[in-house]
Amino acid sequence: MVYQSPYKENGYVPADLYIIAHDPYAQDGFGESLGAAYVIKRVNPYSQPDDMIVASYVGRPDTQDEYNNTLFLLAKYFNARIGFENDRGEIIPYAKRHKVMQYLLPEVEIFDKSDNVRIRKLGRSYGMSMGSKERKGQAEIYMRDWLKTPRGKDEQGEVKLNLHYIYDLALIDELIKYNRRGNFDRVSALMVGMFHLKDLHSREVRVIEEQSTNDFFSRSFFA
Repeated sequence: MVYQSPYKENGYVPADLYIIAHDPYAQDGFGESLGAAYVIKRVNPYSQPDDMIVASYVGRPDTQDEYNNTLFLLAKYFNARIGFENDRGEIIPYAKRHKVMQYLLPEVEIFDKSDNVRIRKLGRSYGMSMGSKERKGQAEIYMRDWLKTPRGKDEQGEVKLNLHYIYDLALIDELIKYNRRGNFDRVSALMVGMFHLKDLHSREVRVIEEQSTNDFFSRSFFA
């Protein structure tokens, strides 16, 4: 589902305007676990509203290659890099085989003195591990804070939050029912996204300046 088409400036989608938060599944074939991916538009000065989910892809086709093919098509469409849980799945091998490594976000490393948070790299190059209780607990805090971030007021003067701009009903249902014991693929993807948003917090979104065609090599010369 695409809820909002990618923003373009001078015909290009700005780099780092969008990220994809992805929770992969472990094996081919049928099972309870789903692949879940959400395209999140970062806070930026060019396209409003921002800081919201603008597209989603959730499913489990017969093979992981089929899923990953759609995932990377989504990344190309939004010019987005993919942040993912690297404890399982075939994202990195697939990206290597198809020469699309440029669409992967590097491994998360967060040192936040204000919150006393330290998320160190584990040497996996891309994505992030959610294998510890400490990481999952911090992801839950980041997700809670993001969901409750104020976005302004409606016509009746009621405060609108980020959670009011989620259009994926299944994700809302999972958020309501969430606990650590169940199978919550959509919520897991969103939590991965929270870490990558935090990691990219200081990286500004910049548009590509339109190149002038009135330069020496584009001029016409007549005898």
